[in-house]
Amino acid sequence: MRSGGLPTAAPLWTLLGVVIGGIVILSLLGFLRDNVVGLLSALSNGPRAILALVVAWTIGLLQLALIVRVISSWVRISPYSRWIRWSFTLTEWLVAPLRRRLPPLGMFDISPIVAYAILWAIGAVLQRVL
Repeated sequence: MRSGGLPTAAPLWTLLGVVIGGIVILSLLGFLRDNVVGLLSALSNGPRAILALVVAWTIGLLQLALIVRVISSWVRISPYSRWIRWSFTLTEWLVAPLRRRLPPLGMFDISPIVAYAILWAIGAVLQRVL
């Protein structure tokens, strides 16, 4: 209400916050469940399965970092922010060479999209090999 909202809209905003919070919590619990089941399965299947799991987790983390990096650029959050810096640190080694080689498409930088596709392809190949 301090920012100009109407008191009559407060229940709707509260409901929206509870729904979004519930979706986030359920998604995080599902993510945690899937990773624990994957870890237990890998531990029972030997070192090759553990290596495949570590590779999958690494590629997943790098893909998440790319998504955070792109969204933070849309919202104009500083790359030096302590909440965002990790994503730039993890992905700059892949995005910077692509940015130098790929021409921009108008005002769009497609290097994070290409980096995501490269990570996806590497993950698919390594999952077949391992």
